Amino acid sequence: MLHQAVLLPEPETMTSVQDQMQHACTLYQTYLDRHQDIDDFDVLLDVLNELSAAHDMVFWMGSEGVSTIAWYIQNAMVHNDGHIDITLDPIQLTYWGPKSFMTSVMQTLEHENIHLKQRDKMGAQKFKTLPSGYQIGLQKAEHVEEHQKHRTVMRSYFRDPHELMAHGHDVCREAQQASSGIPAECETLATIVVVCIRISVVLRKRLTS
Repeated sequence: MLHQAVLLPEPETMTSVQDQMQHACTLYQTYLDRHQDIDDFDVLLDVLNELSAAHDMVFWMGSEGVSTIAWYIQNAMVHNDGHIDITLDPIQLTYWGPKSFMTSVMQTLEHENIHLKQRDKMGAQKFKTLPSGYQIGLQKAEHVEEHQKHRTVMRSYFRDPHELMAHGHDVCREAQQASSGIPAECETLATIVVVCIRISVVLRKRLTS
């Protein structure tokens, strides 16, 4: 029953996206090599958006001082029409590296692809009208003290089954990366242990912050 309910990123889509993002990173690194390693985020955005247009994604540059959801990313969102927006962080991008950027972007896009599959499964109209855990949290936060607002939003956000599914995949992906080199017969058990620890630590930190 649980297995049937789990939605995973579409393999063919993610392979295609990964190829495009890898190409974008190569092009931007070539630009940096030719310009004394001086960043130009307009160039980065142009490269990313030219190569991601086929997948109905748009990259944006965010404002300084906004919290990130992943190393280089402030926000990502699936819209009702299936379009995905990804907002990059201008401060973190000053530490740009092709490998870390790929890891951050692909994990985020896998997360959003799960939300896209949730949308397809429930239907675009229901997806449009069903409030997310984050939206419900914002509504609840209007009725609590200032120091409780962030915790109220996060509690609601992480109680949303759609977010739990997507974040569960994020944690499993991190566990797979952390367990590289573990013998095959131990890998499943190691992944389960790491996932359980990671979930408890992450949720405790986020719910008490």
